[in-house]
Amino acid sequence: MKLYYYNRKKETDNLNLISKILSEYGINSGKFDLKKTEYSVLDNSLPENTRIDLMDSYKNLERNFSNLNGFRRDLVILTKDFKYTNFILDKFSPIHFHFENEYWYLLDGKCEFGFLLNDGNKILVTLEKGEFLQVPECAWQWFDLTEDKNMAAIRYFYKTEKSPTKIEIDIG
Repeated sequence: MKLYYYNRKKETDNLNLISKILSEYGINSGKFDLKKTEYSVLDNSLPENTRIDLMDSYKNLERNFSNLNGFRRDLVILTKDFKYTNFILDKFSPIHFHFENEYWYLLDGKCEFGFLLNDGNKILVTLEKGEFLQVPECAWQWFDLTEDKNMAAIRYFYKTEKSPTKIEIDIG
């Protein structure tokens, strides 16, 4: 994991320091134990049952979220060879926020999460294989891949009472 602090133009890969800085902003991060697989988790053609089995192999992580409001999970695989990678990045690389918490557990590759923090600071966190990061609900953030353009992650979602209910309004 690496953290770049835009406002101070400083970078660190000290995991303890990164966790401390992020926790001050209500963002959880750290490492987790990877399971060995007999296939590449970066394979976009994995059958649905293999994807489900892969997510099920991390039930120990899922227990942290499965009883929470609005729990769901998915498997995200983005690679340079996947024809929709640029479409997905075009959607999530601009700054945005979500109405739910996301926890990303990186199974392979690298990706980047940027945050515009409530105190005006801006940070960029590079996540690597075997690391996790929380994207808090209602946090202004963006997502991108590193130059390798390869990553696979399990995401867990849940909602607290922090954010308002999302309302669709037809303005005609």
